[in-house]
Amino acid sequence: MAALKSEVRAYIVQMVACSDSPSQVIESIQKEFGMQPVRRNRVQSDVSHSQCR
Repeated sequence: MAALKSEVRAYIVQMVACSDSPSQVIESIQKEFGMQPVRRNRVQSDVSHSQCR
């Protein structure tokens, strides 16, 4: 996986701090920087699992 430039990382942090949704952040990055960020799947935890107690 390629590392993001500092400029892009700062932009993402700023957008998240302003409570923008992940989809808004991705759309904005596409427009602002002309790049296609990779969407990660959410990890769902099983709270009934013994290690979660």
